[in-house]
Amino acid sequence: MKLNKKIFALLVIISVGITLCISITNAADTIFQTKCSKCHALPVPGNFTKAEWKYNVERMAKRAGLTPQEIKEVIDLNKK
Repeated sequence: MKLNKKIFALLVIISVGITLCISITNAADTIFQTKCSKCHALPVPGNFTKAEWKYNVERMAKRAGLTPQEIKEVIDLNKK
């Protein structure tokens, strides 16, 4: 029975971790969609190198009204 409790606890921890990752990604997507689309069509983050994406996000962040945390989250949308 103890093994089952350990497995259950592990599954709960994994589930919470996955949910947190999805929430963070959804928050970044929401920021990206609502703030960045005010001025232009949304580019695909993966169409740029990490350096290009970071440069472009930082260059436009002030105009978009992004906080430092939002800047990081939008930059992290590039998974290359």
